[in-house]
Amino acid sequence: MANPISNVPPVLASSGQVTDPVSIIAGTGLSGGGVLDSDRTLALAAAGVGEGSYGAASSTFELAIDAHGRVGAITLLPIQIPGSSVLPMTGLLSDTSDATPLAEVDSLLLVLAKLNNRQLDRVLLSSVGSSSTASLTTINQLSFPTEDGYAYHFQACLHFTTAIATTGLVVSLLFAGASGNMAAEARILTGADSTGATHIGCINSSGDVVVAPNAATGRNIACIDGSFISGNAASIAVAIRTEVNSSAVTVLSGSTMTVRKISTV
Repeated sequence: MANPISNVPPVLASSGQVTDPVSIIAGTGLSGGGVLDSDRTLALAAAGVGEGSYGAASSTFELAIDAHGRVGAITLLPIQIPGSSVLPMTGLLSDTSDATPLAEVDSLLLVLAKLNNRQLDRVLLSSVGSSSTASLTTINQLSFPTEDGYAYHFQACLHFTTAIATTGLVVSLLFAGASGNMAAEARILTGADSTGATHIGCINSSGDVVVAPNAATGRNIACIDGSFISGNAASIAVAIRTEVNSSAVTVLSGSTMTVRKISTV
C-alpha cells in the first residue's frame, strides 16, 4: 500500500513557511499585495479627488464615476439661469385707466390669497371726478377682491378737491354680490375752509353714503377705515359723487388704499 503522505507536495518547510511562493495580486483600484513570505496589505488606490466639501450657493459640481462606482473627478460649475427661463412680470400696472379694474393685480392677489396675513397696497394712477348727484362713480383702482373664509381690514385715503367751496364730497363702498359683514367709518373734512369740522358716518351696506357738505377748493382729505368678513368671492370698491349737482368734485391721483387679509379659519 502506497504511503499517502509521500504524495503531498513539499510546500511547507519545517518552519511552517511557504516554500513554493504564492502571491496576492492587487486588483483594479487596489495597491499593495505581494508574495506571502510575510504579512501583506491591500489598500485602495488614490482616486484623484481631494478630500473636502464641494459646491456652494453660486456653484454646483459635475462628477465622473468609474466602473467601480468611485468618484474619479469633480468639475465645479457656476449656477447659471438663462434669461429665457425667467418669466418677466409684464403688464402688472399696464391698465392705467379707470374704466376697468387692474386685472393683472387682481389676479396676483388671488394667487396670494392662500397665504395668510397678506397686504395689498393700491394707488390711484389717474384722477376720478363726479359732477352729478344721480349716481355714484366707482374708483376701480381703489378696490380689492374677497374670498370666503377671510377677513379684510382696509384703509382708504382720498385726496380731493371741489369746484367751489359750497360743494362737498360723498363717499361710499360698493360690494353688490358680496356676502358677509361690513363695518366701516368715513371721515371727511367739512366747512368752507376744510378746518371747521370733520364729518363722520358709517357704511354697513353696499351703497351706503357719507355726505360732507362744503369743502375748500384746495386739496382736502377723506378717510375710510373698515373691516369686512367675507362669505364668498366678490369685490369691494370705493365710490364717490358730488354733493351738489353740476358742481364737480375730483379725487386726485396719488390717493391710496391698503388692504390686510387675515384668515378666519
